[in-house]
Amino acid sequence: AKSATTSDKSTSRNVSASGDISASGDVSASGDVSPSGDVSPSGDVSASGDVSASGDVSPDKSTSRNVSASGDISTSRDVSTSRDESASGDVSASGDVSASGDVSASGDVSASRDVSASRDVSAADKSTSRNVSASGDISTSRDVSTSRDVSTSRDVSASGDVSASGDVSASGDVSASGDVSADKSTSRNVSASGDVSASGDVSASGDVSASGDVSAPGDVSASGDVSASRDVSAALRIKWFCI
Repeated sequence: AKSATTSDKSTSRNVSASGDISASGDVSASGDVSPSGDVSPSGDVSASGDVSASGDVSPDKSTSRNVSASGDISTSRDVSTSRDESASGDVSASGDVSASGDVSASGDVSASRDVSASRDVSAADKSTSRNVSASGDISTSRDVSTSRDVSTSRDVSASGDVSASGDVSASGDVSASGDVSADKSTSRNVSASGDVSASGDVSASGDVSASGDVSAPGDVSASGDVSASRDVSAALRIKWFCI
């Protein structure tokens, strides 16, 4: 397998290799970036097409750099950066999707392990129906938001809001310093095998359920059932309408 190593790898078309693509500068193309190995420059990774690799997509963590594509960002291992990851298509990895900045896509954000960001994890603007999903954790120091489902086999946590036009579900805890909400215009659920907690409100047009506690200093409300194996508590109101 051949590797492409250069101090500045840029082209108006495609960058491809049967091995690794690495550079002490940027890797950029108006076409695709697609090696059989890793994409690992000290600069930015950017493409007007797709960024895809059988290995890792990871700009140098010692220099705050970006991974961006007008198409998809995909890898069979990890996508990681010390700044932002953004795509007009999907961001997907068989490993982790992580950024010290934002993780954003007009399509899906998905990982077989963790999806994490120091800022926002967002899938799609509100005009499209896409998911934020992980077999690991979904975590951010700001908001977790999507126009469809937020789901994980572990925890969903945010220093901001956790909101979805679809379902919010976790095998672990669902927690937010802001609100936890599922779209009020459709019958959607907020559920956790652990706790559901918020510093604001917990609301759903479907059910609110937890194997642990359901708690909020604001309202706990649902058009369906509100249930917990332990405590249900709210400083303001607890209300539900069984349908």
